[in-house]
Amino acid sequence: MEVRRTHTRPAAGPAAADHEPVAARAGPPPGDVERSWFRCRVAGEDAPPIFYTQAQPDLDIDPPPDADPDADFATWRAEVAACDAAVAGRDLDDTFVSRTDTLSLRWLYGHMIEEYARHNGHADLIRQAIDGATGE
Repeated sequence: MEVRRTHTRPAAGPAAADHEPVAARAGPPPGDVERSWFRCRVAGEDAPPIFYTQAQPDLDIDPPPDADPDADFATWRAEVAACDAAVAGRDLDDTFVSRTDTLSLRWLYGHMIEEYARHNGHADLIRQAIDGATGE
């Protein structure tokens, strides 16, 4: 899904050099969401959360002060690869059960595009505040 890469696009222009990277402010993309859907629900893997815990459920959207954005993005990239591998060879019309609903892989890809669109919108607002660039 190309929509995944949008979140990692850096700020540009002279103002960007004076600010921390957008990634540090926006946090990692939804790696735990991908893991939960593709690996746990579709592939049936037992994969615990990456970026949050039961004791700290907001760590995926509110990282701790000592978070390492480079390491977090590397973890996310590895998770994307693992999720892609978990559904490789499956048909878009293959189904899985999520709680009480039977859903298709096709539905899930649409859902993930929506999820990334929200995160990308947030990151784009942060990026625009840094470099002033609009449009595209």
